[in-house]
Amino acid sequence: MGNKNLWAIILLAIVVFETKFLYAQDPFMYPVDEKKVSVQKDIVYKSLDTLNLHFDLYQPSSKNQKRLPVVIIMNGFGNAESKNAYPQVAWAKAIASEGMTAITFEDHEGAIAEDFDDLVLYLKNHSGNYSLDVSKLIVMAFSGHAYSGLPVITDPARKSIRAAVIYYGFGQVIDFKLNMPLLLVRSGRDNPGTDREIDTLVFRAMQHNAPWMVINHHSGAHPFEFGKPDGQSLLVIRQTLSFMHNAVSDSLEHALNEDSDLVIASTSLYTGNWALAIDKYQTIIQSDPKNPHHFMRLGQAFAGAARYREALEAFHRSYELGEWGKRDLAVPAALAAARLGDAELTLFWLKILVTAPGGKEIILSERTFDFIRQSPGYKALIKD
Repeated sequence: MGNKNLWAIILLAIVVFETKFLYAQDPFMYPVDEKKVSVQKDIVYKSLDTLNLHFDLYQPSSKNQKRLPVVIIMNGFGNAESKNAYPQVAWAKAIASEGMTAITFEDHEGAIAEDFDDLVLYLKNHSGNYSLDVSKLIVMAFSGHAYSGLPVITDPARKSIRAAVIYYGFGQVIDFKLNMPLLLVRSGRDNPGTDREIDTLVFRAMQHNAPWMVINHHSGAHPFEFGKPDGQSLLVIRQTLSFMHNAVSDSLEHALNEDSDLVIASTSLYTGNWALAIDKYQTIIQSDPKNPHHFMRLGQAFAGAARYREALEAFHRSYELGEWGKRDLAVPAALAAARLGDAELTLFWLKILVTAPGGKEIILSERTFDFIRQSPGYKALIKD
């Protein structure tokens, strides 16, 4: 076992111990009218040779014909006890009081992911019996449950998961899905090792341009939802419940799908996947051929791949179409021309760059332009 995995397990053990102690003493601070919540207990979703696995269903008590989004509260410990644990139940009631379905469930050791999949399958097959809209599936995992939950949530094969919520926890991310919104809440007064793991995870998510929202509850403990109500904690809880509603909305799904090529293209450009970036921007340009910004980004991708002639063609087309970001366009174009050793083209783009804010300073400091510094055209360009 590697040191990193051992350290993660130690952190989780500390978290579980502290969490159980705190949960045992303090009430959930979010106000829930329990008269508005109905509960169906111990529904069997899976039968094994030696045991049955159950789930509990929390829904608004007011009956209507509308099928409701489903929030599965992750059991990442592979046991039966978590289904009835106070934090699971408290969150389930809060979610149901806000017009959604919440589910807590049993699983067993060594089969957490498999049991989760079987639960989802059961819910799909019986959605009509319980007024469930399983096409709007959210998974919530907090604390130690996130360690086993995140690999399940981020598995690209589990396409039924529309959104996720992670509270003060971390785990392995298999894929930063670009069509799955995720809310991660960090507690600023958490164990430092836990927060460092979360910070690393958030940084990786930003590198992959994942649709993650991050809330840093700077004064929040682990956990922060239990105890005397405070304004910041209540705000975070309300934001979480609002996120759940919005994350599975039809309008957001449409936006995520509509912009998918642009997101993949820009992410590929950022990560240096030049071939994919070129392919995506060429596809985008076919359907939007008059957008100068697309040509500028295509030029940047070609330049990254050291295909400077093609880059300059794209940059010039962007200029012809009226790209307003003159500095953003002229810098990579001038560099591409300079790397080809084309003095005339380099000066063409430097004449554009010098008129942009900070352009002259870039020209003077960039060593790639040294090969033309003694030319009359360069000297005329930079004279005061």
